[in-house]
Amino acid sequence: MTCIYCGGARAGYRAAMGIFLPRVRSPESIARDIAVLSERYNVEVVKFSHDPLLWGRKNFLRLVREIRERRVDVAAYWDAYVLPGT
Repeated sequence: MTCIYCGGARAGYRAAMGIFLPRVRSPESIARDIAVLSERYNVEVVKFSHDPLLWGRKNFLRLVREIRERRVDVAAYWDAYVLPGT
């Protein structure tokens, strides 16, 4: 299957990475990395390479909660594939 957005294909991913499915990191590890970017490198805006809502509402809310609990003040953006309320 080829992605209509980026043109990437499952076969290309498999050939390049040697695995069949993308690895999904935990919301906690992503929030930790965002905190490091903010505190150590003064990053003010992060861009997600994939729509975090594709992980499911539960994981998306865990990510937001983890960022908030770390008191990280960054803006974030991504290309959304579903509306947040759906």
